[in-house]
Amino acid sequence: MRLLPTVFFLLFIITVSAQEPVVVKYYQTEQDFIRGTTMEATELTGREYIRAFFDSDDKPVSKSKVDVMGNLIWEEIFEYDHTGNLIRKLHYNGQGEIEMMYVYGSEDMSMAFIEYNFPEERYREFRDRITQYDYLPDGEIDSYQFYSVDGTKFGAIFHDYFDKGNIKEERWISYPGGKIVRLFRTYYDPESRFCELTEYDSTGAKVSHVGVVIPEEEKGRDVESEKQSGLDNMLEESSEIIKDIRERVVAGWKPQEESGTLLTEEIQKSSDTIYLKNGQILEGDLIQMNDKYVRFKLLDDDDILVIPLPSVGEIEQRDGKVVYPVIY
Repeated sequence: MRLLPTVFFLLFIITVSAQEPVVVKYYQTEQDFIRGTTMEATELTGREYIRAFFDSDDKPVSKSKVDVMGNLIWEEIFEYDHTGNLIRKLHYNGQGEIEMMYVYGSEDMSMAFIEYNFPEERYREFRDRITQYDYLPDGEIDSYQFYSVDGTKFGAIFHDYFDKGNIKEERWISYPGGKIVRLFRTYYDPESRFCELTEYDSTGAKVSHVGVVIPEEEKGRDVESEKQSGLDNMLEESSEIIKDIRERVVAGWKPQEESGTLLTEEIQKSSDTIYLKNGQILEGDLIQMNDKYVRFKLLDDDDILVIPLPSVGEIEQRDGKVVYPVIY
């Protein structure tokens, strides 16, 4: 998303070139722009004003506010579909950094929110919706705001980040009322290289939980150096995996339906193998696994071991299926 300012500036140049002649008009205020009350170029000196470029169909393709010194305060770029309907508006600050984007009509994040939070028969009510993207100074998305065609806000998704642009928490909020209806939290442990994504519903109950251990692919890496910057390294390595997991969950995938097979009678009676991180290999029956420990019964032994999950490297069933960690 950091490429948006450059990309859309180029799109604007291409659009202007393709739709010449372009007409420039000036307005004293935003209200004058809405009313269509223009001012002459000779009246611009010593005052703030709105400058707008229009295509040959008299549709605005760019609108900007200029201060008394002639400096750009902000700029908006307008995009239309082949039928002339407005589909996107991008808002930049005076330094050319994107601050907001408005998407009119169909849009993926708003559709995911609607499908999750509203019954199917109400989809038609949101057909002409507006989705507002709010950006942080580094170009990451701070939030999505969802509005019906009349401007009524019906939902939002907010992001909190770790360093380097990796999402730490994602909150889905329903309006009016401002209630959290869905929550994703990401956890990282630099020592064990374990990261997990947990989803909660509107009651705060855990809905799904997916964990993955990031493999150490490089042999002979500087362990001490990695420990010093372990969180940053791990966040960077795991970002694509967590992004893929999050997108699959949002799209409707339910990881608990897969992880739940750990507790089936068939698997409990089979012989499984646990590879510990200290190099020890245990063979026996997997009894239970949760986000903190594994309960495991050794072959020819009545005792049940309780093994902390961070000390586990891999759990493999007799059929060869790896049930921990979950790697994509």
